[in-house]
Amino acid sequence: MRLHNIAPILLLSCLLFWQCIERDRDNPFDPQGDQDNILNLQIFPEADRVLLQWSLEAPLTDYRGFRIYRSLDAEENFEILEETPAGQFTFTDTEVEAGRWYFYRVVAFSASEETQPSNTTRALLGPGTYWVLSPVDYCIKQLSYDAVNIRKQFRFSIAPVAWSFIPGEPRFWVAYEPFTQSIGTIRKSDGEKAFFYPDSLVAAADLAADPAGGQVYILDDRRREVVVFLNGAVLRRISLEEDQYIRLAFDHARGRLYVLGEGRLISFDPEIPAGTRQTFHFPPGFQGKDFDLRENIAYILSASENSLSSIIYTISDQVITDSLHTANYYYRIHYDEVGGQYYLAEENPGGDDLIVQLSPGGDRQIHSSGYKRIAQIAMNPFDRSVVIVDYLGSLLYLYDAGGNRISVSRAADGSELFYGPTRVYIE
Repeated sequence: MRLHNIAPILLLSCLLFWQCIERDRDNPFDPQGDQDNILNLQIFPEADRVLLQWSLEAPLTDYRGFRIYRSLDAEENFEILEETPAGQFTFTDTEVEAGRWYFYRVVAFSASEETQPSNTTRALLGPGTYWVLSPVDYCIKQLSYDAVNIRKQFRFSIAPVAWSFIPGEPRFWVAYEPFTQSIGTIRKSDGEKAFFYPDSLVAAADLAADPAGGQVYILDDRRREVVVFLNGAVLRRISLEEDQYIRLAFDHARGRLYVLGEGRLISFDPEIPAGTRQTFHFPPGFQGKDFDLRENIAYILSASENSLSSIIYTISDQVITDSLHTANYYYRIHYDEVGGQYYLAEENPGGDDLIVQLSPGGDRQIHSSGYKRIAQIAMNPFDRSVVIVDYLGSLLYLYDAGGNRISVSRAADGSELFYGPTRVYIE
């Protein structure tokens, strides 16, 4: 009889005991328990500050606020930066300087304990941001200066394949994959899209916008023509010679359009193309690979697969000059006007491709390797840092003006931020 009376008491005691164990094990403030990471931290670096935003991934009670930890230059030796009340989920760190890496974590704290830290985020401060075009991902993303923090991302149901920015304008132009026969605009602030379907457009390989007149010049590679588009209508079509055309750019200072093909470079005034057209044919065995349009001079790169050599031409005041012959196969070019030097992508048949810095006379000054296939070389106009777009490697590489690598566009876990990037625009 006594055992029968004791059994319910024993059962109740066991239940209470296991509930206490389970409560302690799940308690985020219990340093001995299996704590889950209940905080998610995001950061948005600017040139002179870092905005931190965090959120709770699970309900949390009995906590007083949040404690922000920061370390400098390495992910170690974190120190308390700030404490915020329980209802505040943002903080702006203004005690920063350009050129240094900052690492951040956030915890919630009670009277005597802390939760497990949030994910660790990092930022390198500097001037400018990067817009990245990724047709494979069907997206356009804006990255901070460090190339590791995503500020904005715009998704598409059809792939954008080319774009044209006008400095200071709230929208930029994009061309979509050929079967859509369409172009459009994207609003930078929120990604709002507007679509246009120019008459008889077949495949837009590239496009360029005129900031003064508002015209958009579309390179239709299938029809081998340039379509002049304004206010939703086609103004005219400009026929091109038989060739495989790959790029188009508009020199607004001189009012001339440049069209690069594998066999030739064509330039003309799009308002009066018949009387202003100038065509330059590359030598036998050489193909047009890339060009860089500067304020006063256009730099044209051609290369030969047979001889593994390259020729750089310059165009100034419509005069084409054979500027530099090299015994290497280059396929991308950027000219640094301040430093007076070339940055070139070199194909390496036996391994990864290289970035080479050449003097105007062709002397190799700096080179770096490890690239799968380079889609673009760009220079930040604010500090002359160099951005390398590796299409097959799905990465952006950031170098300072001295050629030192300072960042690679990987997430904190080492994963890529996008796949197959083709272009970058720095603003």
